[in-house]
Amino acid sequence: MNADFYVFAGILNFIRYIRKQKNFSKIDLLPCKCKKSVPTWGAMSEYKKEMKPYRCLNCGREGVGRSDRKFCSVECKNAWHNTMGRSSRLCRSRIITALGRNYEILRESMERGELSVDLMTLEDRGFRPCYVTGYNPVRYGPDTFRCFDITYCRSASRVYRIRKEKED
Repeated sequence: MNADFYVFAGILNFIRYIRKQKNFSKIDLLPCKCKKSVPTWGAMSEYKKEMKPYRCLNCGREGVGRSDRKFCSVECKNAWHNTMGRSSRLCRSRIITALGRNYEILRESMERGELSVDLMTLEDRGFRPCYVTGYNPVRYGPDTFRCFDITYCRSASRVYRIRKEKED
């Protein structure tokens, strides 16, 4: 890109800055022969005062820029946001993996014809009872749990009434 583009971009940013100001005088913007408003050097120097030093949140490099600038480049901004979202992605991945494992264990138990299984046996196979996709507390009777489309009841030591919901 040539230097004219950067000058034009700087002038546009300056005009945006001036428009944000509540009370600017007509001296700040002077008409030119082309009937457009052009910033004066006096107003431009005040705009330059708004440029402040900053430290990049990702790499720590120092620079000078807008007062709200946080990153030195687009690459640093993307890297920082990817790092911040990594922990939530890993948490979601672990939960989805545990739910998938529970589903497969319950499905295999149903295929074997086991409608009631000891909880310790399921846990030995990798079943994690704290991961469910649905829970229905029942006033008079056992609470019902769901793992996607498989429904089951659970006591302190057993998982029973394992059945697959019928598709509509």
